[in-house]
Amino acid sequence: MKRLLPLLLSFGCTDYELKNVADGPIGGGVDETPTDTTGEGQSGDSEEDPDTAGDPNNETDDDCIETYVTFDIEEVSTLQDAVSYSVANWTQDAVVLNFDDSSLLPDQTWRVSAVEILVLIADAHYPHFVDGQEINVQVFDSINPNSGTMWTVNQAIVRSEHTWSDYTLPSDASFAGTYGEFQQKGAWVRFDTSAVIPGSGMTSPTFVAGVMWEAPGMVKLGYSNFNQDCQRNWTNYGNGWVLNSERPEFFGCSWPMMRIEVEVLTPGDCD
Repeated sequence: MKRLLPLLLSFGCTDYELKNVADGPIGGGVDETPTDTTGEGQSGDSEEDPDTAGDPNNETDDDCIETYVTFDIEEVSTLQDAVSYSVANWTQDAVVLNFDDSSLLPDQTWRVSAVEILVLIADAHYPHFVDGQEINVQVFDSINPNSGTMWTVNQAIVRSEHTWSDYTLPSDASFAGTYGEFQQKGAWVRFDTSAVIPGSGMTSPTFVAGVMWEAPGMVKLGYSNFNQDCQRNWTNYGNGWVLNSERPEFFGCSWPMMRIEVEVLTPGDCD
C-alpha cells in the first residue's frame, strides 16, 4: 500500500538478522541454537520410518532442518490499516526480501517454509463474519514477480481455528477510517509454504513474498505504517505488477503485516 507524504521517509530495511525459532509458529519463542525438526516433532531414531518414495519435496526423516525468522514486519514498522482487495482494488501486493546463502555448504538447500499474515476483522463485523473466505500467499524465486518460479498457498479463514486479539487502528487509518472501523479483531494466520516449495530449495537469495486476493477479496490484512521502501514493494493494481518506486507520487510505502520463516536443509542428522 502506498501513500503521498510531504517528506520522503527513509528507513533501512534491506538486511535482516536471522533468528532461530523453536518448534511452533513463527511468532513463537526465539532460540539461539538450530532446531532439529526431524520427522514431525519426533526424534530421528524412531523405530518406524514413513515411506518417502512419493514425497514431492524429496525429504527424509534423516534430514536436518534448521528454521529461522528472516523477516518480521513488527521489527521495522507498526500497524496502520486494515486493507482488502474489495476496498483497495489491488489484487496482489508483495515485498522484496533477502536471504544470505553465502555461508551454506554445497549440499545444503534453503526455502521459505512459512508465511504468516495478520488477518483483521472489524469488531462490528466479527460476529457476522462468514467462515471460509479465502486468501493466498505467494513466494517468487526471483527479485521480480514477473519472472522466476512462483508458489502459491491458498487458505480459507475460519475463526475457530485461530486466536484473535484486540487491535486499535490509528485515527489516520487510510482505509478502515473511511468506515470508522478502528476497533479490530486480529489473528496471525500461518501458511505452510514448505508443502509446495520442494526440498531441493530456492535459488535466488533475493526473493519476493506477498499476498493475492481473488474476487470478491473480502479478507482484510493489517498493513504497516508508511515508512517502508517503495523500491521493494510490488503491487498489482489490476493490470500487472508495478514497482512502486517507479511511481514518483509515492513517498514511502506500507507493506502487509507479514512474517517470513526460512528453512535450511542439510542431509543427515543435525550435529
